[in-house]
Amino acid sequence: MISLLKKGEIDGALVVRMSQKRPLEPEVFIARTEEELISAQQSKYLPVPMNLGLKEIIKDKNGKYAIVGLPCHFHGLRLVEKKNPNLKNKILLRIGLLCGFNPTLSSTKFLLRRAGVKNFEDVKEIKYRDGDWPCGFRAILKDGTDRFLYPIEQFLFSHYVFERHRCAMCLDHTCELADISVGDEWRAKLKKDAGGWSYLIVRTKIGKEIVEKFAKERLLYLEPIDSSVIYGGQYGSLNFKKKGSFAFAKIRRLFNKQVPDYLKNGKVKPKLAHYIGASLIYIMTTFFEIDFFNRLFLHVPTKIFTKYRWLVIRLFRN
Repeated sequence: MISLLKKGEIDGALVVRMSQKRPLEPEVFIARTEEELISAQQSKYLPVPMNLGLKEIIKDKNGKYAIVGLPCHFHGLRLVEKKNPNLKNKILLRIGLLCGFNPTLSSTKFLLRRAGVKNFEDVKEIKYRDGDWPCGFRAILKDGTDRFLYPIEQFLFSHYVFERHRCAMCLDHTCELADISVGDEWRAKLKKDAGGWSYLIVRTKIGKEIVEKFAKERLLYLEPIDSSVIYGGQYGSLNFKKKGSFAFAKIRRLFNKQVPDYLKNGKVKPKLAHYIGASLIYIMTTFFEIDFFNRLFLHVPTKIFTKYRWLVIRLFRN
């Protein structure tokens, strides 16, 4: 996007960074300089209201923009584009991020406490994916103290205990409505590469044109892979999205909770293992939103949470 911005092909990009005034909250904004784009790099593992930034794009009559978002953001965006063709014409490129689910703010507070932060008011900056790949959770305090949970396995389990219920009923892991989808390459044989690798899934004509142009200009280094390679690195989330979400929705309906229409009469018939896995996620995510339980499990060893995570993944394997 820096290249698109420098060449004048876009006037800005709708992205997100952590707020300087409120370090535990995301800030949606339109980046118009290279420095602003760089300030928005790295993942943010908490709810992000990207729709707030659309207002500025809609007001600009002649601008061209890029948008970086999650599957749910693009589900909403595509619906808005149907009703507002002018908005569709203003968006040159939609870059989608692979997303298993986005945890609640309670997850961030849990990680801060595990990192030894007692007072959230002391936090100056949060970085969810910092350092060498696969990165770690970093909290920088106002007194300069650096608290670091590394590697990501030290907190990756948190997604499975702080998942939002709506995320558990989303079928889209790979951002199928984007022009280009991007995500981490998680295969074990590449974990020693500190720089990390990313999947790049081209979905539209404009996405293909931009990727091919950047590759020709050597702004991108590309290696072709088969779709099975992506599944090999993302099977946990993909299996849950395409199988477990149906079981999760049926469990919610038992408690008279709302579920999306597309899950009410789905053709996918969950297996017993899927119901067990979905039940575990439902129970854990419900209890961990209660501050008492959040604190009660604060000092549970990471290996216990990791075993729980892998148990859930295996339940959706078949």
